[in-house]
Amino acid sequence: MLNPANEQKYSETPAARIKQLASRLDVSIYLDYTDDTQEAKMESCYSYNKKTKELTIVASLLEKIDKPLLLDIIRSSFNFEKTIIKDSTVQLLKSYQEYASQPKDKQILSFFENLIPEGDFSALKMALYLRYQATQKRGNISHLKADIRYRFGDRGVNIANLCSTGYFEEFMEAYNNAGSKELFFGIL
Repeated sequence: MLNPANEQKYSETPAARIKQLASRLDVSIYLDYTDDTQEAKMESCYSYNKKTKELTIVASLLEKIDKPLLLDIIRSSFNFEKTIIKDSTVQLLKSYQEYASQPKDKQILSFFENLIPEGDFSALKMALYLRYQATQKRGNISHLKADIRYRFGDRGVNIANLCSTGYFEEFMEAYNNAGSKELFFGIL
């Protein structure tokens, strides 16, 4: 026989459990908008990891059963300055951390850091990451392209296009082969 405390625990509705977990200040909340996660496939609108205190909410499923609760969680988290992160954003951050730990593009970045304007340098960093994602074939990267266009306009798109063709590596090689900055710019 179950003890009364456990009986109440198992009789909670998913919405009640989500509300209880989301109200705790020590719980991180992740909103997952994809329907191909394990939780979504099992038709569970949430999962909770006790060890890491991470509540993952499958937003599309919770929205179907209790949209006001989903909106309330977002609203109250904002009011208490808790962070809600989309699960896809977490994956993107992990991917960027993996990319940033590799030395491949660090040489390009250190070469151009003081050579091009700050805005162009930021666009170059994003373009190099975009190129990395394209080579890893990890799915749709159109949102990364759109971010570059949104932040830097046509100039950022041009930098991304030049980056994808290897222009920056060729520029570095030509610059280094010229022997000096004056000779390089005198040749052009």
